[in-house]
Amino acid sequence: MKRAKVFWILPFIILILVSVWWLKNNIYIDRYPMIEIDGRSFVVAVADEPAEWQRGLSGQEAQRMMLFVFPDSQQRSFWMQDMLYSIDIVWLDQGRVVAVDSDLPLPGEAADQDLPRFISPQPVDMVLEIPVDFRRESGINIERGDTIMIINI
Repeated sequence: MKRAKVFWILPFIILILVSVWWLKNNIYIDRYPMIEIDGRSFVVAVADEPAEWQRGLSGQEAQRMMLFVFPDSQQRSFWMQDMLYSIDIVWLDQGRVVAVDSDLPLPGEAADQDLPRFISPQPVDMVLEIPVDFRRESGINIERGDTIMIINI
C-alpha cells in the first residue's frame, strides 16, 4: 500500500517542480521589456522593425508606453497619424534624454500630408512615446539630460 502512495506522490511532486520552473522562466515581470525612470520600472511595448516604427501607437486604444529602438543614431521624424490620445515624445540617444516634446495635440481631421511632423533636435537611437494621461497619473517627470535605463530589450 505504501508503494502505491509513493508511486502517485512522486509524479505529483515532479509536476509541481516543473510548473514552478516554467513559471519562473516564462511569467515573471523581469522577462518583459521595461524602462526605469527615477527608480521606477514600467513595462513598455517595443517597436524595433520598420513596420512597427510606422504604426507605433496609431489607432491603439490602450494607453501604454512604446519604445522605438533603431539600429543607429539619426535624426528621426514622427507624426500622429490616427492617434486616439495625446502623447509626449521623448528623444533618446544611448539612454540619455536629449529632448522632450510634451502634450502633443491630436491630429484632428487633417489629411496625412498635412499632419505636423515632430523632428528630433539631434540624432537619436531610441524614441519613447508616453500617453499624456498615463504620465500625469503615474507622476512621471522626464527632462533633458535625464537617463532612462532600458531593461530586457
